[in-house]
Formats: sequence, structure tokens, C-alpha cells
Amino acid sequence: CSLDGEKLAYVFGVAVAKSARGQGLCRNLLEATFACLQERGYLQAVLVPARAELYAMYEKLGFTCFGGVTEREITADGQAEKIREISEEEYLLQRERYLPEGGVLQGKENVAFLAARTKLYAGDGFVMAYFPAERFIVELIGDVEKAPQIARALGVKSLKYRTNGSGRRFAMYHPLQEGVKPPNYFGLPFDF
Repeated sequence: CSLDGEKLAYVFGVAVAKSARGQGLCRNLLEATFACLQERGYLQAVLVPARAELYAMYEKLGFTCFGGVTEREITADGQAEKIREISEEEYLLQRERYLPEGGVLQGKENVAFLAARTKLYAGDGFVMAYFPAERFIVELIGDVEKAPQIARALGVKSLKYRTNGSGRRFAMYHPLQEGVKPPNYFGLPFDF
């Protein structure tokens, strides 16, 4: 990933077996990870805790919450919005276009992982990653007011969507160097 042209790491899947918790293994693992990332030129790392109770643990390890997301459930309404399925490459380009200021750009590997589970769409003024099995738009950026018309286009009566906002805390960051400006938005975790 990157932020303002600088390398940023997305740390995913940190876990310690229940029988081994409380022994400092997660701290040791993350400290070793941070050292490796610093050697490779990364300025900060982000992660998305899998459960609410993990935020406090990550704060003790030097992580801070940033930005947030808003999740809404809406009902299909109005005339169907024109949407078109797009490639991973186009998703990356469109996502960058609609990404809020201070948003994390995610790389090809992240979008490839995303595309394996979702359908990528664009429309007039927005881009989105849709997870049909759950009727969930994992990320909708751009003109989110079109969500009811998007639901109509997808042929569903209702759906949930996630977008940039302050509805709930979401991602956390850890600076790997002094004076690093934190991101404002991280929208594509693999939590679905």
C-alpha cells in the first residue's frame, strides 16, 4: 500500500493460539515485523482488528485509530443506476480517482485478493466492490447517495454498504518513523 507516495504496510492475520496468549508473542512478532518493514523503507503499518476487544490490545502495542468508516443498510429505490463490471486494473484507477484525501492506496495484490471474493463495479461518480453472498458493498466511494439506485441495479431489495466516514472506528496505524502523518481512510480490509 502507499500513502502520499510513501510505502505503507497492511498487516493482516495477526493471531496467537489461545494456549500461548499472554506471553508477549504478539508483541515480539509485531516488533520483528516493524524492524523488517523499516529495513524495507516502509514508514508506517496499518491493520484492522478482527474484534472490538482487540483495539485496546493494539493500542498497548503502539497502534492508534485513524479515520473510520460508516456502514449503512439501505433499501433499493428509484431508477436503477447504470453500473458496469470492471477489471482489477480499472478498479485501482477509479479507486484512486474517488479516494478521499489522506486515503490509503492499495496495490495490485490487495485488489486481486478483493476481486477473488467480490465483483468490482463503476458508475457515474462512484466505484465499488460488491460481495454478492452477503449483499454487502465492501467499499463504496464517490457518490454514496446513489446507493439505493445501485441496489436496484444489482437486483436486490436491500443491501449494506461501507464508505469513508466516522460511524465507527475501524483501522489502526503504527508509525515506523517519527513525524509520519497518519492516513485518514483505509477502506479495503479483508474482513468479510
